[in-house]
Amino acid sequence: MRAADPDFGLGDILNGRGDIEKRAGRNALLLSAGCWLLFIVYGSLVPLDFNPRPLDAAWRDFLGARYLVLGVESRADWVANLLLYMPLGYLLSAVTAVQRRPAAQLLRYGGVFLACAALVLGVEFTQLFFPPRTVSINDIGAEIVGSALGIAVWLVWGQRLAGLWSEMERGGPSAIRAAVVVYVLAYLTLSLFPFDFYISAQELSRKFAADGYGLLMAPAACGRLPVCLSKLGAEVVAVVPLGILLGMALGRTASGAYAIAAGGGLALGLVIEAGQFFIASGISQGVSLLTRAAGLALGVALHRRARLEWLRALQPLILPAVLAACLPYLFALLWYNGILHGGRVGLAEARENLSQVHWLPFYYHYFTSETAALVSVAANVAMYVPVGVGCWLWRYARTGSMVSNAVAIPAGIAAVLAGITEGCKLFVPDKHPDPTNLLIAAASAALAYLVVRQLYRWSAPPAAGSISVERPRAEPRQLPVGSPLRVVPLIAALLLLSAVGIALAGYPLPGPWLGIALAGYGLLIWRWPSLALPGTLALLPL
Repeated sequence: MRAADPDFGLGDILNGRGDIEKRAGRNALLLSAGCWLLFIVYGSLVPLDFNPRPLDAAWRDFLGARYLVLGVESRADWVANLLLYMPLGYLLSAVTAVQRRPAAQLLRYGGVFLACAALVLGVEFTQLFFPPRTVSINDIGAEIVGSALGIAVWLVWGQRLAGLWSEMERGGPSAIRAAVVVYVLAYLTLSLFPFDFYISAQELSRKFAADGYGLLMAPAACGRLPVCLSKLGAEVVAVVPLGILLGMALGRTASGAYAIAAGGGLALGLVIEAGQFFIASGISQGVSLLTRAAGLALGVALHRRARLEWLRALQPLILPAVLAACLPYLFALLWYNGILHGGRVGLAEARENLSQVHWLPFYYHYFTSETAALVSVAANVAMYVPVGVGCWLWRYARTGSMVSNAVAIPAGIAAVLAGITEGCKLFVPDKHPDPTNLLIAAASAALAYLVVRQLYRWSAPPAAGSISVERPRAEPRQLPVGSPLRVVPLIAALLLLSAVGIALAGYPLPGPWLGIALAGYGLLIWRWPSLALPGTLALLPL
């Protein structure tokens, strides 16, 4: 047997483990490539309205595809097609990458390119059977170029990007520095999307004639004061996590950390606003430099002032705080989606609205611009991030354990909340539910849960352990709520709270006093459950 071989030792075991890890990594890349392939096919055929036609006629139309002279308005769609195929070329190149002779590697990458090109031609031909999809040489060229760029990105930066990911998985200072780089790259990509840059002086003259730029404020970005303040506040909040990561990378004792954060924010804002000036759908304004500088400085301040000991000391108060924040969060969620203001429609009209809902995921995103679709997705992601953070705090308060990957709980709660929110839109004029938001909400809450847990692990001192940052529980803790977390009662409570909020919005009694009274009564019931008896008796006639 091999175990009896005197030359078989720790090195062979480690090499075997390395082989297992390599196979697992390649399988993960292959799975990612397969998922992205399905996304390409699905996204290219939405709204999936199949229209059968003779094969020879479709082939003639495909061969007769024309090259279109695209204006700046259609450039975003061309860039979107290019970006759609870049990840596929990158992932397939990573899957096929092995340490062999250059000639063999060249053949492998050539095979990847031919496979991507065949997919492009097959998908574009299939689009002829799914109107209103159309085929043009522009789309085919953009998708083939995108595939080639994905392969090129792997060849030039693939090992470096893979190293960044490995560092983030290992943890430690290198993981934090890698997270800073990844965050900056992702933030720049989202800020400059859809990359519809001006390519001529004539097109650039449109920017000077429009109101999409300003030395301090751009007129197009600030119609009303509340909208203006909310946008500026969102710019600050968006870079606060980057400031926290920067503070973690610099350390608590580094001198000049605030100056570095402010300077980095100004530089980041300058790059983005300069790029936005040369983008057709972009809005460039000087105040955004200050908001990003303030956001990074605020993130550094939060990292320097906050202490993990505070979180442990406040652990018994986390559950009441999370419960108390549920009702304001629900009101804010309904208010932002336009549920609490505007008129109402009757049950018959709501049923009619329901019959007109398209349940196909990402159906409505096809019929809008790339910029509007991205803004919609980003807004829905931001709306349900608090669910993931709240579930993390809830679990920490209950168990003190950060090891569990229980992402299904925040994902399920966020999906239920999104379903309630979208269902309420049936009763609001000029609103239509989008079932896709349920998927976005679930993914956003799950991702927020994982990110906060990872930040906690990075912030924990080394004494907590290199594998787990679980705090030892030497003695049982007295918690405000003694029963274990149960998902079904929690979801039922959220449904009831949402129903109360909807009823309050349409109640004829003016002013906020009824809502304040009910909120106070709810807190009393939470503290002394026996006080629910009067409310139960009052509901009996219903």
